[in-house]
Amino acid sequence: MKKVICLLVFSFITSLVAAQNKNISIEKIDKENNSLEYLIHKDEKKMFDLSKELLNVSKAKKYIKGQVWALFGQSVYYEHKHEYQKVIQLIDNAIYLAEVDTIKGNKTKLYYLKGTTLSRLGKIDSALLMLEIAQKYLKYTEQERKKDLEYRIQNVIGRSYERTGEMDKAMDSYIKSIQVAEKNSNLVFLGEGLFNLGFVYESQNNLIKAQETYKQALEVSIKAKDTTYMIYNNVYVGGIYVKQEKYKEGIVYLLKALQLAQNQQNEEGLGFVYFELATYYSKENNLEKAIYYLRESRKIDQKVNNIEGVIASYVQIANSYLEFNKYNLALQESIEGIEIAKEANALLYVKDFYLLISQIAEGQKDFKKAYNYHIKYKNMQDSIFNQQTVSQINELQTKYETEKKEQQIKELEQQKTITDLENKNQVAALQAQVSILGLILLAPISLLVGGGWYVNRRHLYLKLEAEQKERAKQMSELKALRSQMNPHFIFNALNSIQDFIMLSEKENAQHYLGKFATLMRGFLDSSSKSKISLDKELSLLKSYIELEGLRLGDEFDYEIIFDDKIDEDELDEIEIPPLLLQPYLENAFKHGLLHKKGNKKLTLDFSKIEKLDKKYFQLKIIDNGIGREKSAEINARKAKTHTSFATQATTERLELLKNQSINNQNIEAKINDLKDNQGNPKGTEILILIPINQH
Repeated sequence: MKKVICLLVFSFITSLVAAQNKNISIEKIDKENNSLEYLIHKDEKKMFDLSKELLNVSKAKKYIKGQVWALFGQSVYYEHKHEYQKVIQLIDNAIYLAEVDTIKGNKTKLYYLKGTTLSRLGKIDSALLMLEIAQKYLKYTEQERKKDLEYRIQNVIGRSYERTGEMDKAMDSYIKSIQVAEKNSNLVFLGEGLFNLGFVYESQNNLIKAQETYKQALEVSIKAKDTTYMIYNNVYVGGIYVKQEKYKEGIVYLLKALQLAQNQQNEEGLGFVYFELATYYSKENNLEKAIYYLRESRKIDQKVNNIEGVIASYVQIANSYLEFNKYNLALQESIEGIEIAKEANALLYVKDFYLLISQIAEGQKDFKKAYNYHIKYKNMQDSIFNQQTVSQINELQTKYETEKKEQQIKELEQQKTITDLENKNQVAALQAQVSILGLILLAPISLLVGGGWYVNRRHLYLKLEAEQKERAKQMSELKALRSQMNPHFIFNALNSIQDFIMLSEKENAQHYLGKFATLMRGFLDSSSKSKISLDKELSLLKSYIELEGLRLGDEFDYEIIFDDKIDEDELDEIEIPPLLLQPYLENAFKHGLLHKKGNKKLTLDFSKIEKLDKKYFQLKIIDNGIGREKSAEINARKAKTHTSFATQATTERLELLKNQSINNQNIEAKINDLKDNQGNPKGTEILILIPINQH
């Protein structure tokens, strides 16, 4: 089937290119462009060239949807090449076009690919935010694609949490992905999901449960004829046996995996097999073979840009050298590996390196260093595998297994109900024949008396129900946006604290933490509310400005100005959604002041104005930064095409708030680029209008 689709796509795009100057049907593009990505499995280069041609045709016709899918096709190509920065650049362009054209149905896939790529780059916080947005757009996705993406999103969320050591959250996502796979009878996804679940059990050292789950996953993968996960599951079943020192059983599964990987010419699979064979030979005290297979595994992982595999090889090589008391070689591997692990935010591996360095130092009789690194290891171990997390995982496991049993019982009960109904129907059929005659005689009278009243009442009810559902939906979306912005805001502040700690500025870090704690108290108090007073919002903004100002040093200054018309009591009376203004300040710092050399100034200017006979509270946020255009150039040079999540979420909040408002008065926001007399950028002005009589 895939081959047929690929040939159709190839045939279509070839004819498309040949007829660029003719009147190409938009409907034809729509019908075929969704199949473009399937060509990646047949001929990567041809797929890339054809997607470029499709992009040119769509640009010529000014057809945005065609451009979006062509960019997506190129992104998939670079994803297969493991060129992840290029993927981000292209997918951001596609997202921008999709936002302009409000193509809601396509956004799920775009945000999913961006989230997946960010996760692979170790940017977990950003990845999770993108995946949350992808979930939001699932409802606009056609049913068949929705089934596929619903599973994939949960799967990547699980792997992202797994990388940060949040195994309870990882397990929750994996269980959800398994449930989706079972619901859709997708054996390929089910095998993958069970494999992931097995890894969570193994990470908690529950080897019996892990072994059982891997074997279950292997059976499913064999049924699905999924050779990739047949390789992985054989490797991990064999690996558990090796851990249990059942070497004869272990090598049987490992050699099966090796044969499968070689037959399929599966490089990533070979990397997995080599890695586990190295563990086997290490246990058999064959250091030379163990190191050989680990280095072969690392070569493959580096080639396919599998960062986790690369890090894991460093851990294992260091471990192997340590077992044979080759301390200097073990330390060299550990130092190189821990840097890569930190950069990738792979905390599970950072923890392993701390323990390794502690053990190496102990072997070298450097007991102070051994103690210090053991403390680091223990602290991280406790934070990742605390008792609460283990309990949560056990609870999730019980819940999952209980749900499966309940579903089986429910199915049996449904079958019994159907049988009972069939028996009752035979009796009811005779009763119905007698009743029908009476109903026929009464029906005309009933319709004349009650029909008009019923229809009018039903119409009114349906109208009210639709309005209530729409408002409930909008309130739900508002809550979702707030829940997305809350962690986004906290992550930014924590990143600032991390900068100080990494630079060993302990005094600044302490001062910063104090301000952060104060801000968090106010933030947590307000974040659960739908509205807070402008006075409270201003207090939070001051704390936020001071927090960000610490990062910019003595060159930064700010002022808050009120005009004479403003009474302080009014600030307490006017209410706005919490943290509505903070994202605009964030952009002023991040895209304006951060890159500026010399004095950096931020001004908040409050005034009262009238516009079209309506009174507004006006706030100007003015920075003397480098301007949006220059900031975009800097980000482009860094291969960053960042779309501000905070600004995007705030824009969506404003639109939803407008719909929620009884009189549809809305808070307005506008961004102006400031320039000097020569036309050079001299900063940015954000203008926000808050209706005074709205509340």
